[in-house]
Amino acid sequence: MTEPDVPPSGQADPVVDNRPPVGKGGIGDGAALLIGGLVVVVLAVIVAVMMSSGPDRRQIDIEIDLPRPVMPDGPTLPEGPRLPPVEPPTLPQPGPVPSGPPPVASAAGN
Repeated sequence: MTEPDVPPSGQADPVVDNRPPVGKGGIGDGAALLIGGLVVVVLAVIVAVMMSSGPDRRQIDIEIDLPRPVMPDGPTLPEGPRLPPVEPPTLPQPGPVPSGPPPVASAAGN
């Protein structure tokens, strides 16, 4: 007699294939779910707009006058130190441009 959990000695262990079947799952299912959800949302918005813009729509104007709140005066900053006036720096003016040919550099080692 054989035990139910142990296969008979003449048979091999069954192989279990846990891979998903080809053509199932993947990005196609997610895209279909997303597009279906968007279609439902767009249809709901269209129905809501159609229902609210009927010819018997009433205009309701409500005017509410509330007193403006008065804010207390905030603290004032102390007066800062007075700085003496400072003259901007000046650059020396260049001298006159020399006239005549430019000087010739002499060769080193002569």
